[in-house]
Amino acid sequence: MRHYFMRQAPEKGDIQVNLVDKSERARSSHEIAVAVRPKLVEIAQKFGGKVKVVEVPPGPPVWSPILAEVYGPTQEVREQAALQLREIFRETNDIVDVDLYLPEAHQKWQVVIDRSKASRLGVAYSSIVDSLATAVGGKPVSYLHSEQSKYPIPIQIQAKESAKVRLEQVMNMKINSASGTQYILADLIKVREQAMDNYIVHKNLVPMIMVVGDMTGDLDSPLYGMADISTSLPNQGMNVEQYFVNQPSGLQGVEIFWDGEWTILTRRFAIWALLCSWNDTDLSLSRCTVQIVLSATHYYGADSIDHHWGDAGSCAFGGSVHCYINDWHDSARGHYRSKLDTVGGFYQSSVERWDGSGEAVIESAIVRAKPIMLTALAAMIGAVFILDDPIFNGLAIGLIFGIFVSTVLTLLVIPILYYVVLDRQIVKAAV
Repeated sequence: MRHYFMRQAPEKGDIQVNLVDKSERARSSHEIAVAVRPKLVEIAQKFGGKVKVVEVPPGPPVWSPILAEVYGPTQEVREQAALQLREIFRETNDIVDVDLYLPEAHQKWQVVIDRSKASRLGVAYSSIVDSLATAVGGKPVSYLHSEQSKYPIPIQIQAKESAKVRLEQVMNMKINSASGTQYILADLIKVREQAMDNYIVHKNLVPMIMVVGDMTGDLDSPLYGMADISTSLPNQGMNVEQYFVNQPSGLQGVEIFWDGEWTILTRRFAIWALLCSWNDTDLSLSRCTVQIVLSATHYYGADSIDHHWGDAGSCAFGGSVHCYINDWHDSARGHYRSKLDTVGGFYQSSVERWDGSGEAVIESAIVRAKPIMLTALAAMIGAVFILDDPIFNGLAIGLIFGIFVSTVLTLLVIPILYYVVLDRQIVKAAV
């Protein structure tokens, strides 16, 4: 889900480090990652390599915490802009794990066989291909069977690694013709050295190049790092169009689209705004509802943090709270008449006869307790099945404890706050 399949290459490696349980260590996993990163980077730089310390995401996985997608009309324009943006990433304070999803320049050998000459000498084309493939890539000539091995071990023949560096020794190999005469491979083939073509990454069929990074330091939030880079682009000579919500077309010059954790945040706020506007047509009452929800969230924040407070936890917690609050809120104020009619107008009548003692609040909470608890229980049970998933484990924990706390908020804390804050405003809103 974080495109780990792109690490499957001869020059790439992946090492996974499993930590002991958090109760058996003094530092958190993030603190350990921050501490080992500079030491590993220093070792890698000595050998011309790159090292990235990737932590297990607490919420929905993204390609990289800070991700800039560079769009342009041609590949040359995109590469030039992406290289310039990578340098800006590197010069920005506290930005680490900077990389560019563009292969370094590599050379490749193209072997051209002189078919006409090989035919005149009686050397089969397949024999030349097989000899080259065996020398460079290896070929099993037999198998070793052992009682200690489940599968047979291939006995492979191939040229030494030193002979593959420039192919001189490989080209000096001799090959038999149909008449039994041996010829040197160098007389039958030519080796051309040329640059390898870079792959092109597409998103929604639009070509682009990705520049990635992560944030460390005191702030330790990728959003601050993205904001620093975004605001500094004009000062760094990159007067380009930046997009934060919609993907650009890639045809109007160089354009940059910010993805990564930023995209997750914008979607989260969009859901929050949708939930806040749901069923709240009265502006004054909406403000009061938001005030109550935020107060209750602050009150229960510490308890939720003790269990699990990641991105997924906050999203599930806040969303569940507001969904349940709206359900209770509609019932208490008698907002939707059609819904109230289904329960015999109980809530509306409760609000209308409220004398300030809080009877309507109590009765509404009691009536709505059963459907709210059943809904919460169903969602919590559904999240149990992804607890053992290595990626969505954090999301499952966030859902379970978020919904549990939001249920307590809805049935206990919110009614009390309604009684304290709203007082007789519920009667006015119902009338």
